[in-house]
Amino acid sequence: MLLLFKDLVRDERVPRGAKLWLGFAAVWLASPIDLIPEFIPVLGPLDDAVVAAAVLRHLVRKAGSEIVYEHWRGEPSTISRVLRLFGAE
Repeated sequence: MLLLFKDLVRDERVPRGAKLWLGFAAVWLASPIDLIPEFIPVLGPLDDAVVAAAVLRHLVRKAGSEIVYEHWRGEPSTISRVLRLFGAE
């Protein structure tokens, strides 16, 4: 996700407001401080996932899903499932 967010921030087609949200999410994901500690099963990583999904959803609405697909470095089916799961596609 951090690589995806980094690439999206550099893309001139992404609106400035969406880039601010991407920056916020990148800092959130990289930060060792979490609202819910990571050692709590299931709930620990959930706050990171929710932040990433919310920012991706916002980005798709502002810039379009094709830009996200273009910068995704993993399996295309993975990002498709993530975007569908959170209603971003």
